[in-house]
Order: sequence, then structure tokens, then C-alpha cells
Amino acid sequence: MTGKRPLSLPFDIWIQIAHDIPPLDLEDLLSVNSAFFHLAMEQRYRQISFAYLGRKMMRLLWRLKDPYVAKRVRILHMHPHFIKELMEADSFPNASDSLFSLFAKHKKLLTFRPTKSHPRKRVYTLDQVVLTLINVLSGLPNLCEYHIAWVSPSLPSLPAFLTTPFLYSPITRLSLEMTLENLETLHPVPCLGKLRELDLFLRPGHMLDGTGYDMILAHTLAPFVATIASLDSLSLRLFKPLDISPLFSSLPVLPRLHTLSITIPLTAPHLGDPDAFADFLNAHTHTLRHLSLRASNLSFGVTDARLANWMQTAFYAVRVESLKVLEMGVGLIPTESVRLVVGRFLHAERLVLTGRLLTLAEVVEVLDIVGPGLKRLRIGPVVLSPQMVDVFAALIPELERLELVVTHVVPWDEDGVIPRYEAESEYAQDESQVTRFFEEMRRRQYDDWALGTLEFVNGRGRCSFEKELRELWHGCVPRLRQIII
Repeated sequence: MTGKRPLSLPFDIWIQIAHDIPPLDLEDLLSVNSAFFHLAMEQRYRQISFAYLGRKMMRLLWRLKDPYVAKRVRILHMHPHFIKELMEADSFPNASDSLFSLFAKHKKLLTFRPTKSHPRKRVYTLDQVVLTLINVLSGLPNLCEYHIAWVSPSLPSLPAFLTTPFLYSPITRLSLEMTLENLETLHPVPCLGKLRELDLFLRPGHMLDGTGYDMILAHTLAPFVATIASLDSLSLRLFKPLDISPLFSSLPVLPRLHTLSITIPLTAPHLGDPDAFADFLNAHTHTLRHLSLRASNLSFGVTDARLANWMQTAFYAVRVESLKVLEMGVGLIPTESVRLVVGRFLHAERLVLTGRLLTLAEVVEVLDIVGPGLKRLRIGPVVLSPQMVDVFAALIPELERLELVVTHVVPWDEDGVIPRYEAESEYAQDESQVTRFFEEMRRRQYDDWALGTLEFVNGRGRCSFEKELRELWHGCVPRLRQIII
């Protein structure tokens, strides 16, 4: 019997094949051939996480001692809950105790049951685990994204293994979800010269008063951020409303900052003194290119109508002439505040307004204020009507790309006209209503509209009338070159 030769394809072809395989299935194809072995190993170890002491964590640490495996790690999530486990098992340390002396005092052993791959019982002390962590984390040559979630407990000094990747890996993105008390141990952190993106998710640990938190923001966090000379993207979120104006007031000009993402708590004091926030924005008038704003209510407090007043004060005197992209999650932001912010950045070339269903009146109120240089708009979700299309064409005639998040279409937009559904589905819209929308649109022609690309993002699933929609829009907008559905 003549054996068949194995299928030989270029490696690039195998990569294309792998793109169509679910990630978990790809990990099981290690033994198919060398190409799948490489791709499966990349998938398995590209993103790793350390959270709880156990056999799974120790097995991963053991595998990462192999440089062939370690070089595949790109993203690391660190949740040092085992510190809490240790502190609960032992007496609370004195302020003078170092982390390693704490581990040395601890008598608990980490024991694993025998398995087929590890038939003999293995026993590890916790100080051995920490030393192994330091050894492994110093050998990740391609780690570029590092996430630390450390909200409890508070320690007198930063655990050494948390900062080890800063010394040995080319980290370009750092995400910190920490209490302000833990932030106090953060500075100084060495070797952040390649860091470009910093994502801060802060929360108070309720162990200090307002003055204590002001000191941490001004004298710990601000110097930490200021030392990152290569920083070009900063994201800031709060778990609950907190006055962080000492941070904004203490930060110097960040010379390379071009992207800023801010989440504003819905309830007072929001972000604190609005003038401090405005001064921070104005200080970056020559570098800031992309501003992202949204409101949050993570603390589930009562909605505070004063958010509009805070935003009015914060943005009234803002002048950032270099801004090109304004992105707003409008789900919790009042329409009058959205209009105010859009009006402060008339030089923006791209505008994103998403997060809640926008009515025709709200669309008119916001787009009536946009600048003449707007080239790209993403908006929605909306219930699309011919009148809304008229508004787009009239108010932004020079728009080059329109991205619409559409839930339904209606033949006209008046009070009482709402989408109707087929009896058997809450998502399939009544066909007669769609038909009348097409009839109304075929009566329209937008010869002066410069729109070149139109993208539909169907908020209810795949569009069931894609072909008809393409024909309709090519007929209505003569300059339209591309429709993406």
C-alpha cells in the first residue's frame, strides 16, 4: 500500500486557514503539522493570567520557564489575590515588614495531588512561588501589554513580582485597576521608556480622608504619569465619583499625548473642579488629536442633573485646535451637553455619537452645530427615516463617510410612527413598512451630497434586504462609491 504524501502548503496559507478556525479548536490542533503547532502555541500562550494559587497556575509557570513558550506571551493579566490569601492565613504584617519577610514568616504549603503527568506529590512554599514568579516574569521578551488588577489588600510596598516585567519586557500598554491606597506604593517604577498607552481605573479604598487622597493624586499618581515621556494615550475611569482635580492640576504638559479617554461619573462631584479639567485640556491644545468622552454610573447612585452644569463649566472655555476625532458615548449624557461639546471642537474631522437611541430632533440639534470640516460621522442607534436622510444631506453636505447604526426603518418620522414587527418575531420588521420606506426614498435625489462611503451597522442582526438597499442608495446619491452592509 502506497502511503500518501502529507499536504504541503505555504505557511501563509495555513495562517489563512487558521483564521477560520475557532480559537479553542485551534489549540487542539497542535499535532496536525508544524504550521498548526506554531499557530496553536501562539493562540494558547499569547494571553495569560495569574490570579489564584493552584495547580493550573503552577503548571503555567512551569511551562513558561521554557524560552520557546515564554516568547509567545504578548498580554499578561495579573490579579494578585494570593496575597490576600496569604494575609488571611497569617497575622497582619507590621509596617516595617517587607513582602519577602511576610512570605518567609508564612508556614502554609501549597500541595498538589498526583497526576499522570506529575505522578509524585509536589509541595511548594509560598516564597518559592513568588521567586518562581519573579524568575518567569523576567523572561518574557515579547510582552507588550500588561494589566494589573489590585484592589485589595493594601501593602506597605509594591510586590516585587508586579514590577518585574517593567525591567525586562518592552511594555507599550499598561492597565492599572487599583485603589488609591495601593497606588501610593507605585512610585517610582523604573523602565517605562517604551510605554505608550496608560489605562487607569481608580477607586478609593475608604481608608483615608479627602486630604489623603488629594496627596496621593498630586504627589504619587501625577509624578508617575509625568515620568512616562513616551506616553501618547491616556484613559481615565473612576469606580465612583471622586474629586481628582489635584491630579489634573499637578500634571505637567505631556508632550506626546494625542489620545485622551475620560469617563465622567454621573453623580457629583463627577471629576471634581471642572476648571482643573479644562486647564488640562487647554494645556494640550497643540498635541491632542483624539478625545473620547462618556458618562458612567458604576456606583449605582441617583442620577444627578448637575452633570449638564458641570460639563457646561468644564467645556465652555476649552480651546483645542488640534483635535481631529471626537468620540462621545451619549448614553447618559444630556443632549444639550452633547451639543455643547460638539460645538467646542468645530475643527474635528471625525465625529462618533453612539450609546443610545437618538431621535430625529436630537440628531438635528447636534448636527446643526458641527463644523464644515467634518468628513466622517458614526451615529446611532437610530430609526432611519427619509426625513433623517434629508437632515444628513442638508446639514453635512461635505461628509465623505457616514456610518449608521440602524435598528429599523420607517417611511416617515412623526409622533406616533413606530416600527412594527412581524407576528412571529420581535426583530423582523413589518415588510409593508420597509416597502413604504423604499418608496419614499426613491422619490429623493441628493446630487449635491459629497458622500462617498456609506456603512450600515444593523442593530438587529443581518439585513434581509441588502441587495435592494444597495440599489436604492446608489440611485439616491450619485457620488456614492461604496456601500458596506
